[in-house]
Amino acid sequence: MKKQYSRIMAMILAMMLMLAVFSSCNQQGEQGPAGAQGPAGEQGEQGPVGEPGKAGDNGNGIKSISKTSSEGVVDTYTVTYTDGTTTTFTVTNGENGIQGIQGIPGNDGHSPIITIQNGYWYIDGVNTNESVGEGVKGDPGNGISDIRKTKTVGLVDTYTITYTNGDTSTFTVTNGAKGETGATGAKGATGATGAQGPKGDDGLTPYIKDGYWYIGNTNTNVKAEGTTSGSSLSAADMGYVVITDYVTPNTGADVSSAIQKVIDDNPNRTIYFPDGEYILAKPIMTSGSSESSVSLHLSNYAVLKASDTWTSSEAMVRIGGYTQGKENDNNFDLNNINVGSNYYFYGGVIDGSSRANGISIDSGREISIRNVSIKYTKIGIHIKKGSNNGSSDADLDSINISCDKSPESIGIKIVGYDNTLTNIRISRASIGVQLIGAGNFLRNVHPLFVGDDKQYQGTIGFDDQSNGNWYDFCYSDGMETGFAMV
Repeated sequence: MKKQYSRIMAMILAMMLMLAVFSSCNQQGEQGPAGAQGPAGEQGEQGPVGEPGKAGDNGNGIKSISKTSSEGVVDTYTVTYTDGTTTTFTVTNGENGIQGIQGIPGNDGHSPIITIQNGYWYIDGVNTNESVGEGVKGDPGNGISDIRKTKTVGLVDTYTITYTNGDTSTFTVTNGAKGETGATGAKGATGATGAQGPKGDDGLTPYIKDGYWYIGNTNTNVKAEGTTSGSSLSAADMGYVVITDYVTPNTGADVSSAIQKVIDDNPNRTIYFPDGEYILAKPIMTSGSSESSVSLHLSNYAVLKASDTWTSSEAMVRIGGYTQGKENDNNFDLNNINVGSNYYFYGGVIDGSSRANGISIDSGREISIRNVSIKYTKIGIHIKKGSNNGSSDADLDSINISCDKSPESIGIKIVGYDNTLTNIRISRASIGVQLIGAGNFLRNVHPLFVGDDKQYQGTIGFDDQSNGNWYDFCYSDGMETGFAMV
């Protein structure tokens, strides 16, 4: 290869020398034909790689385009780039067109006059030849005739809606639970004795004139008549219903149904029992409703006695034991009534014949039992929960109870709340007073043990299961346990 290259270079030099000779002769000859192209030389070796170039600057893109102002029909938009710089451009909107010409107002509308003439419809005095006809009479409406509370279970009261067609439906109301009884407060100190009041004027002594009682010069129009009870006024004069006008005592026969009829037929009256023995084969009940309640007033030697055929577990006298018309409804809640109050049982003797319980207060509130002797009963008096959220507010005073000495005998059993017991003597009972309810006040209540050593076992004077009651001058005499407190 190098030899060939040398030859070529020699030829080129020779040609250049000849050109120089021709030029020096100043005579230009004709150009000769072009020589044939020599063969291509061998490819040279590849040079080394150059150094990398410098990195270019970061590009700048558009981040956002938003309209930032408007003036007339021209809106200005701002372009924000990724490097934070901005530019703006404007867009000119077309202007609003010219308001069109208002249309011509339409004619006033016409309300047709529609009448009925000779059994046809007329419109604006023109007969349409359409007869009026008669519509079909609709079904009778169904309204509400009564809503009343018919049942209570725990805190849930059930109300029944009675409709005019005789159908019924029910809904319930859940009441809040009664809060726990607060702790018993300390007994307050006895107040100072007040100053004696001034002496009152002398009273007028009543006297009898012309067969009537007079006070001063005034005729009371009350006849001066004696009674078997020693009162100056007869029971009839006092407005009482006298039971012996309807029932004959001292016959040994059961008179419970006859007495119950007198009670039912004389609402809001006092029923008076003269001296005598009245046999009961089943309980007699007074109403707990204010519309039909009665008071029972017994003469001192009037005796209500359980018959030899007595089988009921209920008391002989159930005060507030039913509401009229619901006597045989075992599902009727006695608290679902217009509650009666301030009626009473007074005087006489209750003889359970060692078979029956004495008196129970089944419903109502503020009921009084006074001056009664109860004997030969399993439970002398049973105060159930009253109508005021369980508060019966009963008042028991001057009562003598002598049970039947059975192991389950209880002088007074109290389930309700807020009752007052005063001047009571209890004997021949395994438990003198059993208190399940709270808020009761006892003053001068005296359980007394009467029996042999076997009957003595397990006897309790006061069985207080609520520990929320008050005692004043109460004591247990001879019982195995005087006070049993939870």
